[in-house]
Amino acid sequence: MYKRLFFITLSVAGMLGPAGFAGAEEADEPERVAKGLMLFHEGRMIFSPCRERSYVEVQDASPDGVVTTALRGLGLAQDRPLYTEVYGEAVGGSLRMTGLNFAHVQARCGGAREGTGPWLAVGRDPAWSIVTTSDVLRLHVAGQAATESAFSEKRAPTVTTLSTDAGSVQWELRREPCYQLEDGFASGWSAKGRVGGKALSGCAWKP
Repeated sequence: MYKRLFFITLSVAGMLGPAGFAGAEEADEPERVAKGLMLFHEGRMIFSPCRERSYVEVQDASPDGVVTTALRGLGLAQDRPLYTEVYGEAVGGSLRMTGLNFAHVQARCGGAREGTGPWLAVGRDPAWSIVTTSDVLRLHVAGQAATESAFSEKRAPTVTTLSTDAGSVQWELRREPCYQLEDGFASGWSAKGRVGGKALSGCAWKP
């Protein structure tokens, strides 16, 4: 049931869509995201952007090298590339990455991305998922009917809070590496919330 819910979430959001090296920039979020394949060769990380047949060296400028640690933890190794979405910028012909958005062991760029909102999140025990549009949060918990609620977003440097139903339900998205190895992915945010008296936890990322 969980895997079905997880892949439905990705399908709805068009998560594995291709993008160029520089990525897209949101109006209130200055970070830029690079999407492509990350390779590990002779002790170095090399990035190949989606839509481009090119390769650039990678510099990890994230605090304490947290991005490299997360990618290696997911399985990045010689002959084991990953699909990655990392924040950063092009500097002197290399990719200087500063943060992780999403990474998956399925090392391929997918089809066209569908429009969606600022966040996706999934978790286990029980299986649950969140898909947002610009002003609606859709929550699906296994065994329950999906619900839709208007929501507001409050941002801080390391924590984002999503509040629904006039603040009666809150989700805390904390900027830190989050792993769901059973499903072959890692993301740059953990997600925690409480629904119907039950605590739910999982991983979140920006589609």
